Amino acid sequence: MNTKIITRVNNVDIVATSDEQLVPIRPICEALGIDYKVQWQKLKDDEDLSSTMVLSTTVGADGKERV
Repeated sequence: MNTKIITRVNNVDIVATSDEQLVPIRPICEALGIDYKVQWQKLKDDEDLSSTMVLSTTVGADGKERV
């Protein structure tokens, strides 16, 4: 599987593989100064977008796991 970094937001990479793109919502919301939980709920409630959402755990620069 080939992985390519598309861009970086708040030191978090947005990556694409040969078959999918992963977009970290929380750092994007933080960069824009909007509430992550509200935006996550809107994505979850959307008929089209909710079917493609995946909640995954990442490891921050400090070594702590984040959801």
